[in-house]
Amino acid sequence: MNENKMEDKIFLTTIHHSDLTWQFPYEEYDEIREEQLNIVMDFFEKYPGYGYIFDQAYVLQNYLERNPKKLEQIRAYVDEGRGMLELIGGYCIPDMNLISGESFLRNCMLGREFYQKTCGYTPQCASLMDSFGTPFQTPQMLAAAGYHYLAPGRMPNAPEDLDVDAPFVWQGAAGTSVTVAPQGAGIDKTSYVTNVPVMLDEDERFEKTFTDLQKMKGNVLAYYISEVQMLDERFFKHLEAVNANAGAERKVTFGRLADYCKTLDEDILPVYKGEFNPVFTGCYTTRIGVKQQIRAAENALFNAELACALTDREPDLEKAWRQLALGQFHDAACGCHHDACNTGVMKKLQFALSCAEDSCAEALGRGTAVAVLNPSASGEEQLIETTAGALPAGVPLQRDGDRYYFTAKLLPLSVKTFEAGCPDEAVDPLKRDTAGYCGETDCFAFDFTNPMPKIKSRRYGHSVFGQENFGEIIFRHESGSMWAEVLREVPYGAEFQDEEVCDVEEGPLFIKVTTRGAVRPGHRPISGNAGDYWPGFGSLSFKKEYIFPRYLPYFRLRLTVDFTGYNTKISLRIPVELDPLKAKALYDTPFAAVCRKPYFEVPYKYRDTAQPMQPGVYNYAKGDYPALHWVDYSDDQAGLSIANTGTPGHQMVGKDIFISLQRSGTNCQDGTMYPQPGSYDNGEHVFDFAFSDHAPEEDTAAVALGAVLNRAPVCIAGTSVQNQESLLRFSKSNVAVSAAYRDKGVLIVRAYEILGKETQCGLICSEGLSCYESDVYGNIGEKLDKQQLQFAPFEIRTFVLKMEEQQGDFS
Repeated sequence: MNENKMEDKIFLTTIHHSDLTWQFPYEEYDEIREEQLNIVMDFFEKYPGYGYIFDQAYVLQNYLERNPKKLEQIRAYVDEGRGMLELIGGYCIPDMNLISGESFLRNCMLGREFYQKTCGYTPQCASLMDSFGTPFQTPQMLAAAGYHYLAPGRMPNAPEDLDVDAPFVWQGAAGTSVTVAPQGAGIDKTSYVTNVPVMLDEDERFEKTFTDLQKMKGNVLAYYISEVQMLDERFFKHLEAVNANAGAERKVTFGRLADYCKTLDEDILPVYKGEFNPVFTGCYTTRIGVKQQIRAAENALFNAELACALTDREPDLEKAWRQLALGQFHDAACGCHHDACNTGVMKKLQFALSCAEDSCAEALGRGTAVAVLNPSASGEEQLIETTAGALPAGVPLQRDGDRYYFTAKLLPLSVKTFEAGCPDEAVDPLKRDTAGYCGETDCFAFDFTNPMPKIKSRRYGHSVFGQENFGEIIFRHESGSMWAEVLREVPYGAEFQDEEVCDVEEGPLFIKVTTRGAVRPGHRPISGNAGDYWPGFGSLSFKKEYIFPRYLPYFRLRLTVDFTGYNTKISLRIPVELDPLKAKALYDTPFAAVCRKPYFEVPYKYRDTAQPMQPGVYNYAKGDYPALHWVDYSDDQAGLSIANTGTPGHQMVGKDIFISLQRSGTNCQDGTMYPQPGSYDNGEHVFDFAFSDHAPEEDTAAVALGAVLNRAPVCIAGTSVQNQESLLRFSKSNVAVSAAYRDKGVLIVRAYEILGKETQCGLICSEGLSCYESDVYGNIGEKLDKQQLQFAPFEIRTFVLKMEEQQGDFS
C-alpha cells in the first residue's frame, strides 16, 4: 500500500518543450529560451506556489551561463519550501534508437551530476518527452542511472491492453523497472482556434481546457506547455476564475510531477515488458550523414577512454561527451531539422570526434613508433586499415589507393607497438581481367560474371547467400516528410540500371573487386507529369568495392552512392537463402539484441511471418526497424550477420534484406517545415558494410562482426608507448564491454549480457586488480570474485577495478 496515496488532487505544472535544434539553430533557441525563462522567473515572484519543470539540464545550464545572478533564485525555488521549480531528466532528450546505450547513460549522468552540483538536487524523474520510440532496455538504463519515474515520449505500437495515457510499470531486464507517468492532460490556448467546424478564441480555449480538467476524476497530472512561444500570463487569470467558480468541484492547483508519481500504487499498476517501436521510420535515414557521424564519434570516445586507461591516464572528455549529447538530441539525430541547424549538429559531432582522436593520440605519447590500439574484445587475427603516415614495419602490407592494409593478431583491449615502416614496403596488388572474373578465399567463392556477384560459402554446406542480384541498388518514388515515408509506387532495381565490373585486384592479403553502375535516364514516369521515373528524380550512380580477405571469415562492401534530385528513397538489397517461415532477425539495440518480425509490404505467400501493428503505426512506419552496429539473420540451417557504420534502417521481408541508405522527401509536416535541399542528401555518400555467414548455433558471430567495423584497430604514428597487454576481457563472448575508463584513481568497467542468456563468466585482468560492484557513477560496493561473475539475461553491470592498497575517491 502506498502511504503517499491521495485522491482527487490535480497536479498542474508548466513546461516549455525545449527543442535544442529543429526549426532554428542551437544559438537561436538559446536566445528564445532566455526570454522564456526570464518570464518564468518573474512568474515565480508574482504568483506564490507557481510550478515549472526543467526537463533537460542543458537548458538550465545554458540559462545560468547567460544569467549567473539567477542561480540563487533558482536554488530557492527548487527548495520545496518556497516554490515548485522541478528538475527532471538528463542532459538532453536524445533519440533513443539511434545512439548507443553508453551514450544514453552518459547523457543521464551528465544531467544528474549538473543538477546535484548546481542546485543540490538529484532527480528521481527521467524525461523522454517527444522522443521518437524507445528500445527494450530503456527501463534498465534509467534505473541504472538512478531514476525511478519516467515522463515518457511517444509510445507507438503498445499492446491493446495497455493504456499508455494512464500510469504503468515498464519492466526491464534483470528485475529493473521504472514507473511511467501519464502523458498528462493539457491546458491549451492554441488548438481548435482555426481550421475546424466550430472555432474557439484563445481565451475560450483556455477556459474550456481548465473546466475539462476540473471535471476529471481521481488524481490528475496536467501540463501547460509551449514550445517557442512565451507562457501566456492569461493562464493565471483563467486558473483563478475556474477555482473561484468551482463550487462543489475540486480546485486546480500546482503540484510537482514527482509528488504525483509518489501517489501511485505501483503494486496494482499494469506491467509492460518490451519496446515502443517503430515510429517515424524516415528518421532512420533522413540526413544519413548525421547517423554516421554519431557512430564515428561514439567509437572514437570509446577508443580514447581505452587508450587513457591503458596508459594510466584519466581522460578529460566531459566537454566532448556534452557536445555528443547535444548532437544526439532527438531532432538532431533524426535529421528532421533545417539546413542551418544541420551545420550546427555536424559541428558538435565533429568536435566530439576530434577531441576523442586528439585524446587518444596524446595518451599514446610522442615518439617514433607506430601504435596499434585494439578496442575490440576479439583476440583473433584482423585486417587493419591505415595510412601512409602510420605504417608498421615488419609486417606484410598491401596498398589500396591511398589506404594500406596489414594483418595482425592483437590482444583484446590492448596496444601493440611497431617500428615505423614506409610506403615502399607495401605490395601493389596484381590487376586481373574483369571479364567473367571468379575468385575464392579460404571462406568464400565468388563469381562476378554478372556484376552483381554470386557468393558461396566454403565453410558450410548450406550457403546463406542468395544467388541473384546480391548488392542490388533499389530506388523508388518516396515523397514523405523528414519524419515519415510516403511510398508512391513499386520499387525499381537492376533492370533499370547499367553496371559493370571495372577493376579486379589480387593481393597477398585480400582480393578487391570494384563495380560501377548508374540508373539509365529517359524512363517515362508511371505517375506524375514530369521528369525521369517520377517528378524529382534526377540521377543515381554508384560504385561498389568488395574486399575479400584471404584468410578471414567475412568480406566487406564499401558502397559509394551519388544522387541528384528529391522524392526518392534508395536502399541496398541482400537476397538470402533463409526460410522466411523459420527465420529470425536479431537487431543490435542499446544494451541488448532484440528479435523483430517484418510488418510492411510482406508478400502474400509469407503473410504468416508478418507482425501485426496498431493501425496508427502504419501512418508513420514503412518497414524499417532501427539497428545499431549489426543485424543477424538466421534459420535452422544457416545465418548471416551484417555490420554497418551508421545505417540504422534494416528489415527482412520474405527472402530479401533491405538496408535503407538515403531518402529525400518533400512533404511539409510537423512545424509546417518543408524539407530544405540539404535534407535531399545530393552528392556522394559512402557506406561501409561487413558480411559473415555462420552456422545457426553461432549466435555471437554478429557481435564479433560488428566489432570489425565499429571496434576496428586504430593506427597512430609518432608514439612512444610500449606494448600494453589486455586491459581486461570477459571469458564469454556474449558479455560485451560498453566502457572502460579511469576516474578518481580507479578503473571503471561497464559490461552487459547481449543475447538474453543467464551467464556466468570470468573477468580476466591483471592479477593485482580486485573487482568491486559499483553503480554507474563509480560508487564502490561489495568485493566480487572476478572469476565468478553472474549476468542475468541482458543485465548491465558496472565494476570498479583497483589495486588492493588503493582507496579511491568515491565521494
